[in-house]
Amino acid sequence: MTVNNTKKTVMSAVLIAVFAFGCGKDRTVEDYQHDRVAELKAQIRAVAGAYTGKLVFADGTTGDIELQLAEDTQLNDSRSSIAVTPQASLQGSVKFVSQGALRVLSFHDGFFDAGSGDFKAEVSVKQRSGDVTTIEVSGTISDDSVDGSLAATTYEEASGHFHATRGASTESGSLISGRGTAAPVVYTRKYHADVPFSDGTTRSMALVVTNANSSSEQAFYDTFSPLKWVDVQLQDLGDAGSASDSSQNVQSIPFSDATWDQRNGQLYARLSQSGGSPDSVSLALRCQEQTRGTTTAWNCSYYSYASLVFQVLFTE
Repeated sequence: MTVNNTKKTVMSAVLIAVFAFGCGKDRTVEDYQHDRVAELKAQIRAVAGAYTGKLVFADGTTGDIELQLAEDTQLNDSRSSIAVTPQASLQGSVKFVSQGALRVLSFHDGFFDAGSGDFKAEVSVKQRSGDVTTIEVSGTISDDSVDGSLAATTYEEASGHFHATRGASTESGSLISGRGTAAPVVYTRKYHADVPFSDGTTRSMALVVTNANSSSEQAFYDTFSPLKWVDVQLQDLGDAGSASDSSQNVQSIPFSDATWDQRNGQLYARLSQSGGSPDSVSLALRCQEQTRGTTTAWNCSYYSYASLVFQVLFTE
């Protein structure tokens, strides 16, 4: 082998080694991001599963809870209009059973810190008024158990706290797994009164109050909020002294825009004419809740274009 050929052989070997060494070291930003996402997802998988236990609210309301945790991947747009960056996150759900009703809250894009065991997720809930409120799920995971809290950002004083254990075969788990996930109807109440009118007639009327949650998330939010969105009806059942069956000819005035503030016991409902502005209320009902022994009554004033039509006490 000539000297020149030897030099060429050695140079080729060096170039191959440098190239191989360079290929082994040169990792892109995307490679590091991919590894980091995989690491975070593995950390979440280590705490994933179903945690069951008890949830206690500030007002003393208690119930069975199941917290489901799992890994998730969110795609976040970077400042570049082309690049999309994957991010590891926490997803799951909270199921809460109290007084026979099941409420379900699902969440995505949650945060988890493997070092401290802390996690947090937020769920946006759209109200019937169009406003958007937030429920926060947070806690700390340690040794297959979690201590956490649930709070609506608008009513933090009404938050609930829970302790739950992963993989435990408990009564709580069997109670929750045996129920459907439909938004519950918590109450429907009907109240009656004989109402005197200015023309001298007395009509038998009913006040019907029904909660109407548009979603399971709204039903969950109602657990925190003292301000309930309800459906209200005024039903004209006919002459008060009539012996005939009036149930076949009931005339109703439905109020879909109604709220029941349980802090002060006030019920307010209104009905605007078609095409009218929110300020042009044609019919309005204002009621004050009263307690009569073990039952509830409503002292109601009914207005038509701001003129009082009647004021009467509706009782169960």
